[in-house]
Amino acid sequence: MQRILALSLSSLPAISTVPVHAEDRILLADNGAVAAAWSQAAPSAPVPEVVTPPDGGTRIEWSGGVSLDIHNNDASGGATLNPNPNGSFFQLRAQGDLRANQADGGLNWLQFNATRSDDRALQSVNTLIGSFQGGFSGKDYQVMLGDVTPDFSSLGTQLGIRGLMARKMLGQTVLSGTAGTLAPIWNDLWDRDHRAQYLRHVAAVKLDTPLGDATRGFVTMQGYSDDTGSLGGAANGFMEAADGQLATAGIVYQKDKLSVVSEFGLSRWNADSQSSEDDRAFLLDGAWSDQGYTLRGGHHDLGQYYTSLSSQVTPGIRETYLGGDWQAATWLALRGDLRRSRNEQAKAVGSAAALTTNSAALGQVITFGADWPNLTLTLNQDISDGETQADDDIRYKGYGVLLGYTAQNWNGSLGINQRWVSNDADVANDSRTDGATLQIGRMFMDDPGNPTWSLGLQASVGYQFQKLDAGGDNQTIQYGLGLAATRQGWGSLNANYTLGMVDPTTGADLKNRGYLIEAIHPLKENKGEIKLYAQDNRNFSGNSSLYNRTRTLGAQVSLPF
Repeated sequence: MQRILALSLSSLPAISTVPVHAEDRILLADNGAVAAAWSQAAPSAPVPEVVTPPDGGTRIEWSGGVSLDIHNNDASGGATLNPNPNGSFFQLRAQGDLRANQADGGLNWLQFNATRSDDRALQSVNTLIGSFQGGFSGKDYQVMLGDVTPDFSSLGTQLGIRGLMARKMLGQTVLSGTAGTLAPIWNDLWDRDHRAQYLRHVAAVKLDTPLGDATRGFVTMQGYSDDTGSLGGAANGFMEAADGQLATAGIVYQKDKLSVVSEFGLSRWNADSQSSEDDRAFLLDGAWSDQGYTLRGGHHDLGQYYTSLSSQVTPGIRETYLGGDWQAATWLALRGDLRRSRNEQAKAVGSAAALTTNSAALGQVITFGADWPNLTLTLNQDISDGETQADDDIRYKGYGVLLGYTAQNWNGSLGINQRWVSNDADVANDSRTDGATLQIGRMFMDDPGNPTWSLGLQASVGYQFQKLDAGGDNQTIQYGLGLAATRQGWGSLNANYTLGMVDPTTGADLKNRGYLIEAIHPLKENKGEIKLYAQDNRNFSGNSSLYNRTRTLGAQVSLPF
C-alpha cells in the first residue's frame, strides 16, 4: 500500500515521514487515517494523494489552502483576569503540500503552515511559522529538514527539534543522525526578545544492525548545549545554562509471541554553577502475546542526574512493573498493573512527597451479549501506598464505574467515582471526593445510509464533591448543551452552551457561563467555505472584582488552491 504524508498544525508537530526501514520505529498510518487527519487540520484543502505516474516519469503534486478570519472582541475585566484584547483583529492562515513522485519510487516533498495575526490571545507574534518540513527519500536513504522527530531510543533521543535528520541503509544496517535546536516555536530561532528560555543545540547519531534472525542491536551517541548568548537582559540571571553528553546501547528481540527491549545509558551533565554529574540508566521491557491475552513486565532504573534527549526519561525513577490484558470471555475483558517505584527526586521536593510507592490498578470491561449489544460497563480500581523520606504514609484509593450506551440514534453514559487521599505529612489535605457524570445524545436524520440532513442533540452534567477531613468542602458542577445540524448543499450549524459553578471551602463562589454558535456554508464546486460565528464567555462570582467577559463576533473564509 502506498502512503501519504500528513501536515500537522501544532507548534512542534510529529510530521509523518516516508519509511526507510520498518524496524527503525517509523510508523505510518494508512491512507484513510492520514486523510482524516488532513481534513481535520485543513478542512478547505483537498486531501493529497500519492499517485504512481503511468508513464514512469516524475509527477508533481501541489495542494494547499488559505483562510482569513476577521473578528471583534468586546472584552472586560482587565489583562490580569482576561487575556483577550478589546477591539477588531484578523488571522490569516496558509498551508501547503508540494511533492514530486519519482519513477524509481523516490519522493521529494515540502510542507508548511503559517499564520499572521494581530490578536495576541491567538498567537504571541505577528507572523508564526506553525510547521515546516522539506525532504527527499530514495530506496535506501532519507533526508528531512525542518520539524523533525528523531525516535532513536527510550534512553537516548526521542523528541521533536527544529533541524535536520537523515538515515542511510548500509545493507541491513541503518545509520541515522540528527542535529538542530530545541525551541518552543520557530520564531524563537531569530527573535531574541521573544525567547523565554535558552536555545538548546542538540546532535545525535544511531547505528542499528541485525545480530541474528530475531535480534537487533543499536548504539546511540548524543549531546546538547544551551546557548548562553541566546537569552538577553535580566532573564539570564534567572536561568542556568547546562550541557550534557550521553551514550546508550541496546538490544531488541522479537520473535513469535515474545518481544524484549533492553537499553543501558551513561551520561554526563554540566551546569554553569555546579560540578559535573555522571550517572547511568537501565531499562528492560518485555511482552508475551498469545491468543486472548498479553503479559507485560519490566524494570527501569534511572539515576537522579541522568540526562538525555528523550521525553520518556524522568531522572531518579526506579520502577519494577508487571501487567497484562486478558479477554477472559466474549463478554469480559480484564486488565491489571502492579508496580513498585522509588523516586529519588522526592528527597529534594520535600517531606510531603512519596519516596517509595507500591500501586495496583485493575480494570474490567463487560458487554451484555446479543440481548443488549449496545451496552458496555467499565469498572476501574486503583490503590497506592507510599512512604516519605520521614516514614510518613501516603495512601490513595479510587474506584470508578461507567455504564455506556451507543446505538445509531442514541448514545449516553452514566459514571460515578470515589477517591480517598491521606498523607501523614500533609493532613490538611486528607479528603474524600465523590463524582458523577451523566451524558445523553440523540441523532435525527432522513436516511441513515445516505443522509441529506442530520440533527444531533447532546446534554451533559458533571458533579464533584470533596470533603476535607480537617473540615470544609469543595463542590463543582458543570452543565453542557450541544446541537449539531447539517444539510446537504447548505452546510452546518453548531451550537454549544456551558454553565459551571464552583463552591470552594473559603472565598467567594465562582461561576462561568458561555456559548458558541457557528454556521458554515460551502462554496460552489467545493471551492472553499464561509463561516460565521458568535461566542460569549463570562466569569463572575460573589466578588465583583473577579468579573470578566469576552464577546466575539467573527467571519472566516477558507479557500483551497
